[in-house]
Amino acid sequence: AQEEPEHLSLGEWLIRAPGTLLVIRLIIVAALLLVWEHIPARPGLRLWLSSPSMIIETLFNWFAEGSIWGHIGATLHAMLLGYVLGCLVGITAGLAFGLMPRTYLVLSPYLTALYALPKVALVPLFILFLGIGIASKVALVVMTVFFIVLNSTLDGMRDVDTDLVRPLRLMGASRVETIRKVL
Repeated sequence: AQEEPEHLSLGEWLIRAPGTLLVIRLIIVAALLLVWEHIPARPGLRLWLSSPSMIIETLFNWFAEGSIWGHIGATLHAMLLGYVLGCLVGITAGLAFGLMPRTYLVLSPYLTALYALPKVALVPLFILFLGIGIASKVALVVMTVFFIVLNSTLDGMRDVDTDLVRPLRLMGASRVETIRKVL
């Protein structure tokens, strides 16, 4: 019994042929960049929208002058500081809420509401209260990292294997030792 050859439409053939999907995606990106390149040429839009070639030229000039390295350093500094602070606060809060589930139960609606807030919406408030300097940037990173680490820590606290806790308690380990060695 012979199998009938599979008849593919042009669209199916294009997607199944090796490499064509990548080529189609690259054509779409090129078309979008081409449109983007010519939109700012309209009067009045040059102020609000820059073209990809101008962006690449400006980046090239910044790298050639070396002026970008200070900005990259400042960004990495704010990011690292915010990440460390966000992790410290998130782990501490996660451990505290894991050990005090009633407190977490009371505060969880507020934490969920804060987590649901778009972080970009908080930027004007951070600038208003902390200024335009590094503190507002660090606060944004802390807010972003805090909730991820808090939720991960809480999940870790909930998923602790009771087979690890039970033997410690049987051997007379205190609550602090149990927290330090298992949780």
